[in-house]
Parts: sequence; structure tokens; C-alpha cells
Amino acid sequence: MKADFLISEVPDHLNDSVSFIEMNGYKKERHVWQSTLDLPTFDEKINGSIIEEVNIRGITFASLSEMDVKTVKTPLYKLFKQTVKDNPAMNDDENSLPSLEDGSNEFLANSNIAIIAFSESRIVGMTILIPKADGELYNEWTGVDKEFRGQKISLALKLKSIQTAKASRYNKKCTDNDSLNKAMISVNQKLGYISVPGGHFVVSKYIKVKSD
Repeated sequence: MKADFLISEVPDHLNDSVSFIEMNGYKKERHVWQSTLDLPTFDEKINGSIIEEVNIRGITFASLSEMDVKTVKTPLYKLFKQTVKDNPAMNDDENSLPSLEDGSNEFLANSNIAIIAFSESRIVGMTILIPKADGELYNEWTGVDKEFRGQKISLALKLKSIQTAKASRYNKKCTDNDSLNKAMISVNQKLGYISVPGGHFVVSKYIKVKSD
């Protein structure tokens, strides 16, 4: 048996630990952290008329609560399988992904809030929000079909989700960030998300261990 790498996680605020792994040959692979958005003070004017611009290009939005889940379950799952490869924290091995039924139950639970983007009748984007304690919503997933990227659909989806969250009187949205997912970090920064303490570095070290 042979292992090529040791992989570990180190809290980003523990300077001594970070220095230790650097001095012992570990390489920082990724930085993962959470950020939050204060909804009562969010100014929708910051991003101008993004939603209207996307609408003009033929993209419409609807809440999952307005749909028959049975009719959208399969196309949403297919979109998830396509976009999961964009998230560095996820394993894109199809054998490791949840089944259609399990994945649908997880993402489309009744308590979750889902905003879906359409091009005519085709589903081209989605964002999934999970209610947490203390009036907080966790942005579990945002993905856009590769054929429709570069049209600000992900930004519009997040803006629509903010409108929905505010209308439902939630106070805060939170999301996870991965330093390798630069496109989504850019979207979150445009919305005004603020980083919070408690992140970590994913680190690795090349080794060569062989069994006897």
C-alpha cells in the first residue's frame, strides 16, 4: 500500500499552527471560510438593475414553492450534477454523489427556500437556502448551467434570494467560500458579504510511504 500525500486542515487564526505546517513542508491548497450578509441593512441599489438586465435576455425566476416539485426534481438534479464539479470542496466522482431521490430530498426539503432560473421552460440555474437558528439562512448551493454563464444569472439568483429572505423577515444570510472558487467569491463580494472568523486552510504534504 502506498500513500502520496498527507492532507489536513488548520484553523486560519492559529498563527503558531500555520507557521508549524509551513516549516514542516506542508503546502496551503485552499482557504475555506464563511461570510455573512446583514439583510435589514442590505441596499438593493448597490447592484442596480441586474435582475431586470437578466430578464431582458429571456431569463425568468420562480420560487420552488410555486412549482410542482415532481416536475422539476430531475432537471434540478441534473443541473446539480453538472455544477458540483465547480465546487472544489465537492467530489465530482459521480459514484460519490447522492442518488436522484436522496439528492432531491436534501436540496428540495419543504423547509428550504429555492429560487430557480429559467430560459423559457429550461432550468438554467438555482440557488438553495436552508433556514438556520436565530433568523439566519444558509446559502447551501448556487449553480448555473455552463451554456448560460457570463450573463450575471448567479448574481441575479442571489439578489432574488435576498429579496425572498427579506420578505420572509430573515435577518442574515451566510455562505461558505473556497479560495479556488473565484467566480462565486466575486459574486459574494459584489453583494457585500463580510468574512467572519473561524475559517481554515486545507494543507497537504507530499510523502512516499510503502508497505513491506
